[in-house]
Amino acid sequence: MNTMVLGGIGVLFKKLVEDTFVKPELLPMDRLHQLATTRNKILETARRNKQDVLETRKALVTDTLQFIEKTLHGWVPGAHFELCVFVGAKEPVLFSYFDSNHDTVARSMALRDENPKFYIEQGYEVTKVLAQPTSQPRIIGDTHDAKSGYSFTTKEQQNQIKSSVLLSLDLERPLALVLSSDEKGAFGVADQKLMPFIRYVGELIHSDLIDVGIEEIFREKTQRELSSEVSMTPLMPDAEPIKAT
Repeated sequence: MNTMVLGGIGVLFKKLVEDTFVKPELLPMDRLHQLATTRNKILETARRNKQDVLETRKALVTDTLQFIEKTLHGWVPGAHFELCVFVGAKEPVLFSYFDSNHDTVARSMALRDENPKFYIEQGYEVTKVLAQPTSQPRIIGDTHDAKSGYSFTTKEQQNQIKSSVLLSLDLERPLALVLSSDEKGAFGVADQKLMPFIRYVGELIHSDLIDVGIEEIFREKTQRELSSEVSMTPLMPDAEPIKAT
C-alpha cells in the first residue's frame, strides 16, 4: 500500500471533513475513527496472509462503500441505497458493490461475466462517464423522467433506483463512483454538504486504486472471479443512523 498517497489524502481533506461534517454532527468523529480502524484491520490481515493486491484493494473500497451507505441514512432521502465503483471504458467491470441489504455482489456481475460489453449494450448511464471522464458530477434527480434517458434492465431496478449521482474519480483512467437512492431527488444540489462528502469518499477510493494497474489486472480475471474473491462480510460494525440537521 502506498502510504505516502494515503497520507497525502488524509492531510488534504482533514480540515474539509472537520469543518463540513464533524462540527455540524453529520459525520461524528467515532464514525471516522471506525473507518480508519477497519481499514487498518484490512491492511494488517492482508499483510499477515500475504493477500493478493487486487483483493486487498477491493476489500478497502467495499468497506468505504459501506461507510458511505451508513452515512447517507438519515441524511439523504431514501431507505435503499446502492453504491458502485466501475472500471474500464471498452468493457466496463463493476469492481466493487454494496447496498442497503448488505449485499456485495450485484446480479449484473454474472451477466457481465457472460458478456464483457454487457453494461454498454444495456445502456448503463455510468458507461457515458467512463467513456468521457469529467470533473463535474452527473446528477439524475428522477431516473423515471423520460428526459433523463436513464435505462433500466429489470423491474427491481425501476423500484430501487429513482435518483443517482455519478462521479468520475480519475480524468485519465475510466474509474467512476455511482450512488443511487430509491427516492427521487435524493442528491439535491441544494445540500451544500453532500457533494463535498461524495468527493471526499471518491478521493479515498481513488487513493486505494491510484497505483494499481486495474485494467491490466482485469484482463487476467473474470467478473465472477472478482466477485468471489471479495464475497466478504464488511468489517465495519453496525451503527446508529445519523439524524438529519
